[in-house]
Amino acid sequence: MVDVEPDTYGLDVDFFVEYTLENTKSGSIILLHPFCETCSGQREAISKIIDELKTKGYQFVTVSELLTYKNK
Repeated sequence: MVDVEPDTYGLDVDFFVEYTLENTKSGSIILLHPFCETCSGQREAISKIIDELKTKGYQFVTVSELLTYKNK
């Protein structure tokens, strides 16, 4: 189900943002773990990722809503 998981490949804030923006497409599910002790980079990256994806026209929906769209 998850197709964008930047923490698998690095821990740098700029990497999280760049990787996520480059790999997100319509219908993507992005997985981040922003609440672990060593995940401050992810916490910092979240607002940047959201702002940039919204600028590109992406909408954020729940997984349940996304699955409804995919099944139509």
